[in-house]
Amino acid sequence: MPTLGSLSTDHPEARLAFLISGDSKPNHDVPFTGLVVLPLARLLEGRPLQPVPAGSIVVLSGTPGRFYSRDLAAVDRLLRHMSAHDAVALVFTVSHDSRLALPHAVRDLADELAIVLMASTAPAYPWRGVHETIQQGRVAAAERTASQMTALVRHLPAQLADRQAMQRIVDWLATSLRAQVMVSEPERVHAASPASAAEYLAPLVIRQAFTGTVPASPARHSQLVPLGGVRGRESVLAVARDTPFASHELQMLRHAAKLLGLVDQAQREYGRVADATGAARAAVAELLLQSEVATARRIIDGLTPGLLDPETARVFVLDSDPADRDRARRRCEGLTASKALVVPDSRTAYRTLIVHPIRADADAGDALSEQLIGVVRELGPSACLGGSGVYSMELLSDALQEAIGALALARHLPDSVALSAQETKLISLLPQPEGYAWACCLLRPLMRAEADWEQLRDTLPLALAYSHSEAARRLGLHRNTVTRRLGKASELLHMDLAALTTRTAVALALEVVTRRQQPVPDHVCATPPSLLSLLAAPEVAAWAASLLRPAQQDRRPLLRTAEAWLTHDAHTELTARTLGISQATVRSRLRALEHLTGRDLRSPCGMRDLLYALHVVNGTPVVAPGTRVSCAA
Repeated sequence: MPTLGSLSTDHPEARLAFLISGDSKPNHDVPFTGLVVLPLARLLEGRPLQPVPAGSIVVLSGTPGRFYSRDLAAVDRLLRHMSAHDAVALVFTVSHDSRLALPHAVRDLADELAIVLMASTAPAYPWRGVHETIQQGRVAAAERTASQMTALVRHLPAQLADRQAMQRIVDWLATSLRAQVMVSEPERVHAASPASAAEYLAPLVIRQAFTGTVPASPARHSQLVPLGGVRGRESVLAVARDTPFASHELQMLRHAAKLLGLVDQAQREYGRVADATGAARAAVAELLLQSEVATARRIIDGLTPGLLDPETARVFVLDSDPADRDRARRRCEGLTASKALVVPDSRTAYRTLIVHPIRADADAGDALSEQLIGVVRELGPSACLGGSGVYSMELLSDALQEAIGALALARHLPDSVALSAQETKLISLLPQPEGYAWACCLLRPLMRAEADWEQLRDTLPLALAYSHSEAARRLGLHRNTVTRRLGKASELLHMDLAALTTRTAVALALEVVTRRQQPVPDHVCATPPSLLSLLAAPEVAAWAASLLRPAQQDRRPLLRTAEAWLTHDAHTELTARTLGISQATVRSRLRALEHLTGRDLRSPCGMRDLLYALHVVNGTPVVAPGTRVSCAA
């Protein structure tokens, strides 16, 4: 907005001067909104005066150098009319060779009514054109201000949890005003732009906090604006630059300070609510781990209705650097929305717990699993993820233990993810290329050209897994053909393929070699590893412990029964006789073990995983196959 001083500066041809004794500088900063030109002759006619727009300057044209009583009465009426309409200044226009003799009565009345008196010695100056220019400038300034206000409002956060909202507003102010901008309180800086602004503007804020005055800034112009509605005067918006601030810029700063104050206040309130909500969610998680499901449901229904209504759930454990845990938790909360309970683990500074309730008609949480794997990738190599299988709500403490066990396994895997030992394949954990060397060594007699390797490779997996008749049916061969090929393999390997441990080892070697499908170098088995050394790998040990942990916590002797069953080549009758129990009890315990491990013990893969996991954890059954210990030709 233009001021009386800028009017004189911008229009020197008007030869304006202040009619005031003493210092006229305070009047230079008086703003005005426009000009109204009024001839003295019309004023002397005595007609009712038209309303004057508030903040206007009245230019009284045709003013004589000397005032008579009739003129003074008219000027008196005009001054009072201007005061009633909040006009700011009265300009007398006289010829350049005239000297204005303004009576003291007029000066005193103007002082009393707070109207500034000015004189122009350019009576022919085009004041109406000046008015139009001023109005055009005001319209442009209003449009600019509206645009800036719109841009400012666009930078308001869409969510109260947006911690970068204040910084974005400060960045925008710094760019728009070409200034250094900072929002701070005595204890800390909330946001600054550019980064050096905090160091530059800190002395201004500190000086005001202790003395209540604004010190001289290295920049010629600075502003300190309290943030409205937040902690009184403690939080301030500090701005400094080398050029003066226009009135519309000062107005924008005041609006920005109010908006920043609202953002700060909203974020503080959100923080308090979020802290209380976080504490309630942490309490719910603890109740679930203590099997207090009904109490946990009553509490969580006030925060996220229906979240814990399902009867089953999975537990995930996300491990990360302590510095990244809050970021990891917020990321998980954003992904899960109202589908899962996400809390920091109170037992350690590294973990975040995710409890994902699963409805009976829904999937097993695979979509969430993929999203959590994405979080691990975002957090980098220091992060890893472990998950449990689907558990009853009353058994979530067991699910947590399984997830922690899977987490230990995840630390040894390339992708740092193990979504339950039940879902992890043993073959993916065997060390490479040692596993391939062992498999090639074991199968080398079969892989020689004269041994009909391709026929044996296609026949043995099914022949080792099923009865000869079933294998023949699946392969489309005669039963005697399967029997003959199996006998040939046993003869070449010098192994008894009727024994479960030997049969399982050969099947595993076949799977490893078939997956790799590479030509076998003659020197690959010069110093072959053993199956026992492969099973001693840390990742295999972590997998085995995690797989068997639910069964170890069961009160029934499930693992002892499984050991006896596998030792007797999966014969139920011999197992029952050895343990002194009924065959029905053996079958019941094996079914329970299937449920706890997620393995089908009627399949070769299920028996293999159980056999090797038991050997790694307990040392029995013995798994060293046959008598072959080298690959000598």
